[in-house]
This record gives sequence, structure tokens and C-alpha cells, in this order.
Amino acid sequence: MMVLMALYGRSQMTLPINDLNIPTSPAFVLLDKSPASIEKPSSPKALAVSLVNVWEKSGAVEFTPYWFRDRPAYTFRDNLQNRAPVFQTFAISAATAKVDTVTGLSIGFRTQFFKSYSKALSGDILAKAKEIIDLLSVENPEDIDMAAVNNAKKELNYLQTKTTFIAELAGAYKGESSPSRSLAAAKAGIWLHLRYTPDKFPLTFVGLARYTWGAGAVAHSGRDTAFFDYGINLSYQNEDFDIQAEYVNRRDFSERANYDRLAIVVNYQVIPGIVAVASLGKDFKRVNNVFALLGVKFGISREVAKLN
Repeated sequence: MMVLMALYGRSQMTLPINDLNIPTSPAFVLLDKSPASIEKPSSPKALAVSLVNVWEKSGAVEFTPYWFRDRPAYTFRDNLQNRAPVFQTFAISAATAKVDTVTGLSIGFRTQFFKSYSKALSGDILAKAKEIIDLLSVENPEDIDMAAVNNAKKELNYLQTKTTFIAELAGAYKGESSPSRSLAAAKAGIWLHLRYTPDKFPLTFVGLARYTWGAGAVAHSGRDTAFFDYGINLSYQNEDFDIQAEYVNRRDFSERANYDRLAIVVNYQVIPGIVAVASLGKDFKRVNNVFALLGVKFGISREVAKLN
């Protein structure tokens, strides 16, 4: 969620602009417990919490250090023109999940190293931001047409989610423990997301390239030592929900075999900052590979950009 601030004289009005999609953290993805294996890069949250199948004791937390303090000098135009928001989007995550008697714990990171808007989309966004300023720039604050302001901010939010291209780098490290052994390294991974949203087109495309490998004792066991995943995610988003379809192919180098994952993911915004998520599909496993996940994601933001 981004908060845009418009100043009039000594008065101040904050306009909440919601970015519906709260991404599942990389730490959760590495545990193979996330609703989506391909995450759509979006605006960062100061703090995000994901709870999926709580009865299985699965959950994750992610925070973006940059937004844990106010950034009064960071303007709306800065946000629009920043082509490499590495620091603004750098997020750290931790997740845990339990399968039978084995508990997995992982830590991860993500950051967007390239972001751009098309010339046409950038012009539309600036024009909509100016429209909001004009609506608020009246002599008497009581004359502000809040219905028009709310409609304009919804349109601005939609335009911002149509970011033309984003390149995001992510990674995670996983450990496992059980009643018979203490926490030890088990798995690590690094991956790339490429998001493309064509102008005046209802779908967003996200490509994935991910390499994971065994760590610690697992690396010397000869099992599941290295995988390469590649795939694509298609999503349609409106004001209240985000529907995604994804396909991922996995190359298992240790067994010299290929597996695939196919899933439908639905995110529904219950109220701003709280998103219910459901996922149904076929997982990578050869047997018992049909899965269904239900959960909720919370996003808290302190991002601030000045319109004027």
C-alpha cells in the first residue's frame, strides 16, 4: 500500500492507495508451502505476514527495512522515475512449515533491480496525479469533492499496478529439524522473476527461472541435490481480486527427471491490507500431488510519497 500526501496550506490529507497483491515471501516459497510458486513482483510492504493452512503450522513474515522509517524527501515523481529501486524494495523474510515430525525454517530476501513504465503509461500516471492535486487545491477545504478524489485515486492505483516491466532477484536458505536431530542446513536457492504488463491489456505475465540445491548433509546424501525450475504465471487483477494461473517445469538433476506444477491461485482483498488466498492444483511430487491451500496475508505499509 502506498500513501500519497497532498499538502494544502497548513492542512494535510493522506490518500491510501492499495496495491492488492501481497507477495508470498521467498522464504515461504523455498519451503514448497506457498500458494504460488511464481510470485508477481509488486510494491513492497513495510511488514507482511502470510498464514497458510494454519493447522499445519505454516507461516511467514517479511519486512522491508527502507520503509520502517518515514521518507519525507521521497516524492511521487521519484518513485515513478526510479529505474533501480534496489534499496526501496529490498525485503527480508523468514518462514516455517511442519511436515510430519520435520520442521523447516528458512530465511530469504527479494529486491527489484529494474523497474520501468512505458512512456504512455508514465504520462497517464502523472496526469492522474495532477488531477488529484487539482481536486484538492481549492481555496476552501470544505469544497473538496471527495467522491471525485476517491475515484481518481482508484484510477491512479490501477495505473500504478500496470508497471510495464519489473525484474526481481530473490533467494532463500532452508534448515530442517526433527525430534531426533537439531536444526541443520538442508536447501538453498536463488531465482529471477520478470514481470511484463502490456499497455491496454488485461493480463500480466511473470516469468520464472530458479535454481535450488541441497545444503549441509543433504548435499552429500545424493537425494534432491539440485533442481532448475522455469515457468510462467498469467494473472488478471481488478480492484478486489487477483486471479493467477501458473505452470512450472522442474528439472531434477539428481534423478535426471522432469516434473511439473500447475496451479490456480485466487487473492481476494477482504479489506485494505488483508488478503485471503486460495490455491488448488498439481504439485511437483509424483504421488499424492494434488494440493489445496487456504490462508490469509496481511500487509502494513509506511511508504510515503509527496504528490506536489
